[in-house]
Amino acid sequence: MADTGKMRHRGRLESPPETLTARGQRDRTAAWALVAMVYFAKRTVSAAEIIRGRQVHGEATHRLTIRWRDDVTSANRIVEGTRTYELLSAFDPDDRRQTLECDAKELL
Repeated sequence: MADTGKMRHRGRLESPPETLTARGQRDRTAAWALVAMVYFAKRTVSAAEIIRGRQVHGEATHRLTIRWRDDVTSANRIVEGTRTYELLSAFDPDDRRQTLECDAKELL
């Protein structure tokens, strides 16, 4: 079981908007829906600067640990203040349904 004292960050677990554009794609301007407020532990895995279109963009990858939930998928995100973490994966590290570890990319 994870040390709950390390779960000191609090954020909004959100699900993507259900609205679609005229082309059938997810409407990125629509609001994300609040699923729950969650506490989580955060560990930075990597950070890099990437050049896209002659501009430098920062990218950070984190491992977020939250209490077990059965409704978390890679479609969700966690928002902590002004920081947004796009979930890349969510898995139960020990198959005990106590915690979920989520690999996440911070949108900078």
